[in-house]
Amino acid sequence: MLQIGLIGTGYWGPNLAKSFELTDKAEVRWLCDLDSRRLDKISQKYPHAYATSEISKVLGDKKLDAVAISTPAGAHYEIARQALEANKHVLVEKPITLNAKEALQLIHVAEKREKILMVGHVFEYNFTIRALKNLMDSGELGEIHYLNFERTNLGPVRTDVNALWDLASHDISIMCYILDGAPRDVTARGQAFLNADVEDTVFATFTFSNDIIANVNASWLNPRKVRQITVVGSKKMA
Repeated sequence: MLQIGLIGTGYWGPNLAKSFELTDKAEVRWLCDLDSRRLDKISQKYPHAYATSEISKVLGDKKLDAVAISTPAGAHYEIARQALEANKHVLVEKPITLNAKEALQLIHVAEKREKILMVGHVFEYNFTIRALKNLMDSGELGEIHYLNFERTNLGPVRTDVNALWDLASHDISIMCYILDGAPRDVTARGQAFLNADVEDTVFATFTFSNDIIANVNASWLNPRKVRQITVVGSKKMA
């Protein structure tokens, strides 16, 4: 059974712990958080797990196979790097880091240590998204012309990461999954209307090698909560 250490038990961490405990292939061995109240609360649900505020104790456990990181985004890189260097497999919540350079560094360390580095792009396992991919792959839509992604809502407003990294990361992972590859070209424009240097509204265009275009609008400054994907093909649309 895979022994897992959960680092970060705030907003999303409890969902990860619950998912691990629902499978007979994994078990939460460690719970780690700087907030003692959060740590005490989640420890009551998983009394078999060790609890600590020190990451070094988690990573120093030789019986631990992997860690799941669900901390604020700014801490992802350093914790993931330490975990990989401690020979642990890593699941890190999106965004993996706050810039491409750090993400590439983590990939390098994971390859060197021969460890799995995985990002929590959960929609790649979503039934609806997989059904959409099957529909596109079947040819029923014909030749794919373009895709449009809209992910908007009114708050919560984040100050640690912009709308591209927070919201659009889901759509980027979805488009790469359903189109079987990474884009050839990317252009993006964002505006920080609420907090300086943290873009709350982003428009981005991704062009793939087969000239398929995917547009993304992501914002937490919008009166409507929208989660919508449109696929336009030569025969049908979805």
